[in-house]
Amino acid sequence: MPAVHQQQAKALGDPTRHRIFGYVAEAAHPVGVSELAAHLGLNQNAVRQHLAVLRDAELVIEQREDRKQLGRPRLLYRLRPEAASSWGSAGPYGYLASLLSTALGDGTDPRATGRVAGRSEADHLDTSLDPLDAIEKEMTRRGFRPTQAARDPSRT
Repeated sequence: MPAVHQQQAKALGDPTRHRIFGYVAEAAHPVGVSELAAHLGLNQNAVRQHLAVLRDAELVIEQREDRKQLGRPRLLYRLRPEAASSWGSAGPYGYLASLLSTALGDGTDPRATGRVAGRSEADHLDTSLDPLDAIEKEMTRRGFRPTQAARDPSRT
């Protein structure tokens, strides 16, 4: 077993860290310490310590909040794309498989299923960005490695 997998297994061996990892993996947005503490009923300092172990094990990514108002930016956590599909999290391929299963089950065209899923996800996207940039950002957050192709003006 590679060293990084051993470190991840050790980090997730603690039940509290495993719950934190699961919550971050399923969240549709980067998660803050206070949100996790409230959800788990734990002290924020304890949550910070657990998050540091998950970060060091390369299971989550820590980023500073992009603040436009005064005050210290919060630390936010999201699933590391390389850790997606590991340790019981669905990851990008699980998400893609669910979309394709829906298409097969309904007998619909996979592109049409993707459009429907994209439109339902649009409500949660960053509206300050160009729509294609917002979709690319969301798909990157989910663990995909998207690239934008040139737009075909004949398609809507």
